[in-house]
Amino acid sequence: QLAFAYELAVPEPIVEFAPSDGLGRGHVISCVAGETLPKRLISAPQFAAARQVFPEQAGKFLAKLHAIPIESGDFLAKSADSIDPIAAQRERYDYYGQAHPALDFAFRWLEKNRPKCKKRTIVHGDFRIGNMLMGEGGINAVLDWECSHLGDPLEDLGWLCTPSWRFGNLDKPVGGIGQRAELFAAYEAAGGQSVDLEAVRWWEVFGSLRWAVLN
Repeated sequence: QLAFAYELAVPEPIVEFAPSDGLGRGHVISCVAGETLPKRLISAPQFAAARQVFPEQAGKFLAKLHAIPIESGDFLAKSADSIDPIAAQRERYDYYGQAHPALDFAFRWLEKNRPKCKKRTIVHGDFRIGNMLMGEGGINAVLDWECSHLGDPLEDLGWLCTPSWRFGNLDKPVGGIGQRAELFAAYEAAGGQSVDLEAVRWWEVFGSLRWAVLN
C-alpha cells in the first residue's frame, strides 16, 4: 500500500482480508502481466530490449523507494532486520545448532568490516530477478515485499548484485543482466545517495551469507 501510494511500480492493492472473511491473513492485488522466471529473463530473445534498460530501471526504482520518508515505515522498525541485520542472521544461524566454519568466518569478517550507514531508509530486502514481473519493455511490477525493513539503502543494491542472483551469468553482476556502473549511475542520477563501492561489496558478502543461512 505504501509503495503504491508513492507511485512505485507495484500491483495495486485491492482489498485486505478481514477476520470475518474466514480466509486468514491475506490480500488481493491487481493482475499485472509479465515474466518472473530468471532463466527466461536473462536469455530469451524477447527480453533483449528489457535487459538493455534493466540496470537503469532498477536504479531509478530503488532511488524512488529510498526517497519515501522513513517515518512512513515506522511499522517496520521492530523487525530483527531493522534493528541489526547481522544479529538477525546470527539468530537464524544459531537456530539450526550446526557449526559451519566458513559461515563463522564470514560473520566475523562482516562484524569487523561493517560500513557506516549514511542514512537509513525503507529497504525492500529482496529486490532481485525473480521477484519482479518483467515485460519486453522492462520492469512491470516489483513483488515480494515480506522482507522489507528499515536499514542501509545500499543493502538493496548489494543484494541485487549478490552472485546467487546472477543465475550463472557471473560476469554480469546486476541480476545476471548488467554491470554495476550502470545501476549505480542510474541510482545516483535519480536522487539516490552517492554509492560507496566498498560498502556495496560488503553488502554483497552479507547477501551471500544471508542466502547460505536461509538455505
